Amino acid sequence: MGRTFVCAILVFSLFPLTSAAQGRKTQPVLGLALPDLVIEAPVVSDQPGYVSAKWKVSNAGAQTSPASHVEIRCTANYVEGKKSMCGESPRTMDIPPLAKGDSYMVAVDDAAWIESKTAPPRYRFTIVAKVDPSNKIKEANEGNNQVSYTAENFQGPPPAKPVVRPSGTVVPAQKKEPDVKASAAGPLVKVVPHMKLTTDPPTKFDPGKPFWIVLTNIDPAVDAKQITVTMACETEKLGAGPYGGFGFVSCDSVGNFDLPQVDWSTTVGPIPHGKFKALYEIKPPIGPHAGGFGGAGSAGIKLTFHASDAICTDLVLDSTK
Repeated sequence: MGRTFVCAILVFSLFPLTSAAQGRKTQPVLGLALPDLVIEAPVVSDQPGYVSAKWKVSNAGAQTSPASHVEIRCTANYVEGKKSMCGESPRTMDIPPLAKGDSYMVAVDDAAWIESKTAPPRYRFTIVAKVDPSNKIKEANEGNNQVSYTAENFQGPPPAKPVVRPSGTVVPAQKKEPDVKASAAGPLVKVVPHMKLTTDPPTKFDPGKPFWIVLTNIDPAVDAKQITVTMACETEKLGAGPYGGFGFVSCDSVGNFDLPQVDWSTTVGPIPHGKFKALYEIKPPIGPHAGGFGGAGSAGIKLTFHASDAICTDLVLDSTK
Protein backbone atom coordinates (compact mmCIF):
# COMPACT_ATOMS: atom_id res chain seq x y z
CA MET A 1 0.00 0.00 0.00
CA GLY A 2 2.84 2.39 0.73
CA ARG A 3 4.33 2.09 -2.74
CA THR A 4 0.96 2.42 -4.44
CA PHE A 5 0.16 5.55 -2.45
CA VAL A 6 3.52 7.19 -3.34
CA CYS A 7 3.10 6.45 -7.07
CA ALA A 8 -0.40 7.92 -7.03
CA ILE A 9 0.89 11.12 -5.48
CA LEU A 10 3.65 11.44 -8.12
CA VAL A 11 1.28 10.97 -11.05
CA PHE A 12 -1.23 13.41 -9.59
CA SER A 13 1.39 16.11 -8.96
CA LEU A 14 3.17 15.92 -12.33
CA PHE A 15 0.12 15.74 -14.61
CA PRO A 16 -1.24 19.29 -14.01
CA LEU A 17 2.21 20.87 -14.53
CA THR A 18 2.68 19.14 -17.89
CA SER A 19 -0.78 20.17 -19.06
CA ALA A 20 -0.24 23.78 -18.03
CA ALA A 21 3.09 23.97 -19.88
CA GLN A 22 1.53 22.60 -23.07
CA GLY A 23 -1.77 24.44 -23.06
CA ARG A 24 -0.99 27.89 -21.58
CA LYS A 25 2.48 28.93 -22.78
CA THR A 26 1.76 32.63 -22.40
CA GLN A 27 0.82 32.33 -18.70
CA PRO A 28 3.41 32.65 -15.91
CA VAL A 29 4.47 29.34 -14.37
CA LEU A 30 4.23 29.84 -10.63
CA GLY A 31 6.28 28.04 -8.05
CA LEU A 32 9.13 26.99 -10.37
CA ALA A 33 12.67 28.38 -10.49
CA LEU A 34 12.92 29.16 -14.23
CA PRO A 35 14.62 31.74 -16.43
CA ASP A 36 12.51 34.51 -17.94
CA LEU A 37 13.82 36.16 -21.12
CA VAL A 38 12.37 39.63 -21.66
CA ILE A 39 12.91 41.75 -24.79
CA GLU A 40 12.36 45.51 -24.54
CA ALA A 41 11.05 47.96 -27.12
CA PRO A 42 13.86 48.95 -29.51
CA VAL A 43 15.80 52.17 -29.81
CA VAL A 44 15.21 52.95 -33.49
CA SER A 45 16.85 55.35 -35.92
CA ASP A 46 15.19 56.29 -39.21
CA GLN A 47 18.10 57.88 -41.08
CA PRO A 48 18.26 58.84 -44.77
CA GLY A 49 19.14 55.51 -46.33
CA TYR A 50 18.28 52.98 -43.61
CA VAL A 51 16.35 52.08 -40.46
CA SER A 52 18.53 50.75 -37.63
CA ALA A 53 17.30 49.23 -34.37
CA LYS A 54 18.76 48.08 -31.06
CA TRP A 55 17.03 45.72 -28.59
CA LYS A 56 17.82 44.87 -24.96
CA VAL A 57 17.24 41.26 -23.85
CA SER A 58 17.24 40.57 -20.10
CA ASN A 59 16.80 37.53 -17.86
CA ALA A 60 14.20 38.44 -15.24
CA GLY A 61 13.90 34.87 -14.01
CA ALA A 62 15.39 32.94 -11.12
CA GLN A 63 17.79 30.73 -13.10
CA THR A 64 20.43 31.25 -15.78
CA SER A 65 18.98 31.01 -19.27
CA PRO A 66 20.72 28.84 -21.88
CA ALA A 67 22.07 30.30 -25.13
CA SER A 68 19.34 31.43 -27.49
CA HIS A 69 18.78 33.89 -30.30
CA VAL A 70 16.55 36.75 -31.40
CA GLU A 71 14.65 36.45 -34.66
CA ILE A 72 14.01 39.75 -36.47
CA ARG A 73 11.37 40.03 -39.19
CA CYS A 74 10.45 43.01 -41.37
CA THR A 75 7.15 43.45 -43.21
CA ALA A 76 6.66 46.18 -45.83
CA ASN A 77 3.11 47.42 -45.16
CA TYR A 78 3.33 50.31 -47.61
CA VAL A 79 6.21 51.40 -49.85
CA GLU A 80 6.70 54.09 -52.47
CA GLY A 81 9.77 54.49 -54.65
CA LYS A 82 12.26 51.94 -55.86
CA LYS A 83 14.82 52.08 -53.04
CA SER A 84 12.65 51.54 -49.94
CA MET A 85 12.52 47.89 -48.93
CA CYS A 86 13.00 45.49 -46.03
CA GLY A 87 16.50 44.41 -45.18
CA GLU A 88 17.41 40.76 -44.65
CA SER A 89 14.35 39.05 -43.18
CA PRO A 90 14.14 36.91 -41.22
CA ARG A 91 17.53 37.16 -39.57
CA THR A 92 18.82 35.77 -36.28
CA MET A 93 21.10 37.31 -33.65
CA ASP A 94 22.73 35.01 -31.09
CA ILE A 95 22.19 35.53 -27.35
CA PRO A 96 24.69 34.02 -24.88
CA PRO A 97 23.58 32.38 -21.61
CA LEU A 98 22.30 35.06 -19.23
CA ALA A 99 22.50 34.82 -15.45
CA LYS A 100 19.66 36.17 -13.33
CA GLY A 101 19.48 39.95 -13.84
CA ASP A 102 21.92 40.03 -16.77
CA SER A 103 21.12 41.62 -20.13
CA TYR A 104 22.48 41.63 -23.69
CA MET A 105 22.11 44.09 -26.58
CA VAL A 106 21.45 43.09 -30.18
CA ALA A 107 21.41 45.56 -33.05
CA VAL A 108 20.97 45.75 -36.82
CA ASP A 109 21.69 48.80 -38.93
CA ASP A 110 19.67 47.76 -42.00
CA ALA A 111 16.33 46.48 -40.74
CA ALA A 112 14.91 48.40 -43.71
CA TRP A 113 16.20 50.64 -46.50
CA ILE A 114 14.53 54.02 -47.04
CA GLU A 115 14.99 57.17 -49.13
CA SER A 116 13.84 59.88 -46.70
CA LYS A 117 12.92 60.07 -43.03
CA THR A 118 10.26 62.80 -43.30
CA ALA A 119 9.42 63.34 -47.00
CA PRO A 120 8.13 61.21 -49.89
CA PRO A 121 8.64 58.52 -51.06
CA ARG A 122 6.56 57.26 -48.16
CA TYR A 123 7.09 54.01 -46.31
CA ARG A 124 5.63 51.96 -43.48
CA PHE A 125 7.42 48.89 -42.14
CA THR A 126 6.60 46.64 -39.20
CA ILE A 127 9.72 45.26 -37.51
CA VAL A 128 9.15 42.38 -35.09
CA ALA A 129 11.82 40.95 -32.78
CA LYS A 130 11.27 37.75 -30.79
CA VAL A 131 13.65 36.03 -28.39
CA ASP A 132 13.55 32.22 -28.25
CA PRO A 133 11.17 32.15 -31.26
CA SER A 134 10.80 28.34 -31.20
CA ASN A 135 9.96 28.28 -27.46
CA LYS A 136 12.76 25.80 -26.77
CA ILE A 137 13.51 27.37 -23.37
CA LYS A 138 11.04 26.72 -20.55
CA GLU A 139 10.45 30.12 -18.94
CA ALA A 140 8.51 31.56 -16.06
CA ASN A 141 6.62 33.74 -18.57
CA GLU A 142 6.43 33.15 -22.33
CA GLY A 143 4.33 36.25 -22.96
CA ASN A 144 7.16 38.83 -22.90
CA ASN A 145 9.37 37.41 -25.65
CA GLN A 146 8.22 39.61 -28.54
CA VAL A 147 8.04 43.32 -29.40
CA SER A 148 7.14 45.13 -32.60
CA TYR A 149 7.84 48.58 -33.99
CA THR A 150 6.35 50.51 -36.90
CA ALA A 151 8.86 52.57 -38.90
CA GLU A 152 7.06 55.13 -41.05
CA ASN A 153 7.35 58.66 -42.42
CA PHE A 154 3.63 59.48 -42.73
CA GLN A 155 0.45 59.16 -40.68
CA GLY A 156 -3.01 57.88 -41.51
CA PRO A 157 -4.10 55.29 -44.07
CA PRO A 158 -2.10 54.93 -47.30
CA PRO A 159 -3.62 55.71 -50.73
CA ALA A 160 -6.03 53.05 -51.89
CA LYS A 161 -4.97 52.71 -55.53
CA PRO A 162 -1.85 50.64 -56.18
CA VAL A 163 0.27 50.34 -59.31
CA VAL A 164 1.97 47.21 -60.63
CA ARG A 165 5.64 47.13 -61.52
CA PRO A 166 6.73 45.07 -64.54
CA SER A 167 8.08 42.45 -62.15
CA GLY A 168 4.54 41.85 -60.91
CA THR A 169 5.17 43.34 -57.47
CA VAL A 170 2.19 45.41 -56.35
CA VAL A 171 3.19 48.76 -54.88
CA PRO A 172 1.09 51.82 -53.94
CA ALA A 173 0.61 54.66 -56.39
CA GLN A 174 3.15 57.42 -55.88
CA LYS A 175 1.27 60.62 -55.08
CA LYS A 176 3.04 63.77 -54.05
CA GLU A 177 1.90 64.92 -50.65
CA PRO A 178 2.37 68.62 -49.79
CA ASP A 179 2.28 68.00 -46.06
CA VAL A 180 3.92 64.82 -44.78
CA LYS A 181 4.52 64.49 -41.06
CA ALA A 182 7.09 62.38 -39.29
CA SER A 183 6.18 59.31 -37.29
CA ALA A 184 4.20 59.85 -34.11
CA ALA A 185 6.99 58.06 -32.28
CA GLY A 186 8.79 61.40 -32.03
CA PRO A 187 12.51 62.16 -32.34
CA LEU A 188 14.66 59.08 -32.76
CA VAL A 189 18.24 58.55 -31.71
CA LYS A 190 20.74 57.31 -34.27
CA VAL A 191 22.47 54.14 -33.16
CA VAL A 192 26.18 54.54 -33.82
CA PRO A 193 29.04 52.30 -32.71
CA HIS A 194 31.70 53.14 -30.14
CA MET A 195 35.07 53.18 -31.90
CA LYS A 196 38.68 53.76 -30.81
CA LEU A 197 41.63 55.13 -32.79
CA THR A 198 45.08 53.92 -31.70
CA THR A 199 48.62 53.51 -33.00
CA ASP A 200 50.48 50.26 -33.48
CA PRO A 201 52.89 50.07 -31.76
CA PRO A 202 51.34 52.19 -28.96
CA THR A 203 54.37 54.37 -28.28
CA LYS A 204 55.12 58.09 -28.08
CA PHE A 205 54.83 59.79 -31.47
CA ASP A 206 58.21 60.05 -33.20
CA PRO A 207 58.09 61.49 -36.76
CA GLY A 208 61.23 59.55 -37.56
CA LYS A 209 59.72 56.12 -36.89
CA PRO A 210 56.97 54.26 -38.83
CA PHE A 211 53.69 53.26 -37.19
CA TRP A 212 50.17 52.14 -38.10
CA ILE A 213 46.82 53.85 -37.47
CA VAL A 214 44.27 51.29 -36.22
CA LEU A 215 40.49 51.68 -35.89
CA THR A 216 38.79 49.29 -33.42
CA ASN A 217 35.08 48.71 -32.85
CA ILE A 218 34.82 48.57 -29.04
CA ASP A 219 31.00 48.57 -29.00
CA PRO A 220 29.51 45.52 -27.22
CA ALA A 221 26.76 45.04 -29.82
CA VAL A 222 26.70 47.53 -32.73
CA ASP A 223 28.57 46.75 -35.95
CA ALA A 224 30.16 49.67 -37.80
CA LYS A 225 28.69 49.86 -41.28
CA GLN A 226 30.90 52.60 -42.69
CA ILE A 227 33.37 54.93 -40.95
CA THR A 228 35.26 57.85 -42.47
CA VAL A 229 38.59 58.81 -40.85
CA THR A 230 40.22 62.16 -41.64
CA MET A 231 43.72 63.36 -40.78
CA ALA A 232 45.00 66.88 -40.10
CA CYS A 233 48.69 67.83 -39.96
CA GLU A 234 50.03 70.86 -38.08
CA THR A 235 53.52 72.06 -37.32
CA GLU A 236 54.71 74.37 -34.55
CA LYS A 237 56.48 77.52 -35.68
CA LEU A 238 59.23 79.21 -33.72
CA GLY A 239 61.27 82.34 -34.32
CA ALA A 240 61.17 84.92 -37.09
CA GLY A 241 60.53 84.47 -40.77
CA PRO A 242 57.46 84.91 -42.98
CA TYR A 243 55.22 83.13 -40.40
CA GLY A 244 56.83 84.52 -37.27
CA GLY A 245 55.86 84.02 -33.64
CA PHE A 246 54.76 80.79 -32.02
CA GLY A 247 51.91 78.31 -32.44
CA PHE A 248 50.74 75.59 -34.83
CA VAL A 249 50.05 76.12 -38.54
CA SER A 250 48.86 73.71 -41.20
CA CYS A 251 51.65 71.55 -42.60
CA ASP A 252 50.61 72.22 -46.20
CA SER A 253 50.75 75.98 -45.67
CA VAL A 254 54.53 76.01 -45.37
CA GLY A 255 57.21 75.14 -47.89
CA ASN A 256 59.85 72.42 -47.89
CA PHE A 257 57.75 70.06 -45.74
CA ASP A 258 57.41 66.28 -46.10
CA LEU A 259 53.75 65.35 -45.57
CA PRO A 260 52.51 61.86 -44.59
CA GLN A 261 52.06 59.91 -47.83
CA VAL A 262 48.53 58.66 -47.11
CA ASP A 263 44.97 59.65 -48.00
CA TRP A 264 43.92 62.44 -45.68
CA SER A 265 40.36 61.08 -45.79
CA THR A 266 39.61 57.37 -45.99
CA THR A 267 36.38 55.37 -45.62
CA VAL A 268 36.36 51.81 -44.26
CA GLY A 269 33.77 49.24 -43.26
CA PRO A 270 32.06 47.19 -42.24
CA ILE A 271 33.84 46.55 -38.93
CA PRO A 272 31.90 44.12 -36.67
CA HIS A 273 31.85 44.82 -32.95
CA GLY A 274 35.00 43.55 -31.27
CA LYS A 275 37.04 43.71 -34.51
CA PHE A 276 39.61 46.20 -35.80
CA LYS A 277 40.90 47.57 -39.10
CA ALA A 278 44.46 48.73 -39.79
CA LEU A 279 43.93 51.93 -41.80
CA TYR A 280 47.39 52.83 -43.09
CA GLU A 281 51.06 53.05 -42.18
CA ILE A 282 52.63 56.43 -41.44
CA LYS A 283 56.21 56.36 -42.69
CA PRO A 284 59.06 58.85 -42.24
CA PRO A 285 60.18 61.36 -43.23
CA ILE A 286 57.57 63.73 -41.79
CA GLY A 287 58.67 67.30 -41.25
CA PRO A 288 60.65 70.17 -42.76
CA HIS A 289 63.51 69.82 -45.18
CA ALA A 290 66.87 71.22 -44.18
CA GLY A 291 66.63 75.00 -44.16
CA GLY A 292 62.85 74.94 -44.49
CA PHE A 293 60.39 77.60 -43.30
CA GLY A 294 62.84 80.49 -43.85
CA GLY A 295 63.21 81.00 -40.12
CA ALA A 296 64.36 79.34 -36.94
CA GLY A 297 62.60 76.08 -37.88
CA SER A 298 59.90 73.85 -36.45
CA ALA A 299 59.62 72.71 -32.84
CA GLY A 300 57.09 69.94 -33.38
CA ILE A 301 54.49 68.13 -35.49
CA LYS A 302 50.90 67.32 -34.56
CA LEU A 303 48.70 64.78 -36.37
CA THR A 304 44.98 64.62 -35.52
CA PHE A 305 42.76 61.72 -36.64
CA HIS A 306 38.95 62.02 -36.50
CA ALA A 307 36.32 59.29 -37.10
CA SER A 308 32.86 60.36 -38.26
CA ASP A 309 29.55 58.43 -37.91
CA ALA A 310 30.81 56.98 -34.63
CA ILE A 311 31.32 57.75 -30.96
CA CYS A 312 35.09 58.11 -31.01
CA THR A 313 37.65 60.33 -29.29
CA ASP A 314 40.05 62.04 -31.69
CA LEU A 315 43.54 60.58 -31.78
CA VAL A 316 46.05 63.43 -31.37
CA LEU A 317 49.76 62.66 -31.90
CA ASP A 318 52.03 65.52 -30.75
CA SER A 319 55.78 65.08 -31.04
CA THR A 320 56.34 67.79 -28.40
CA LYS A 321 54.55 65.83 -25.66
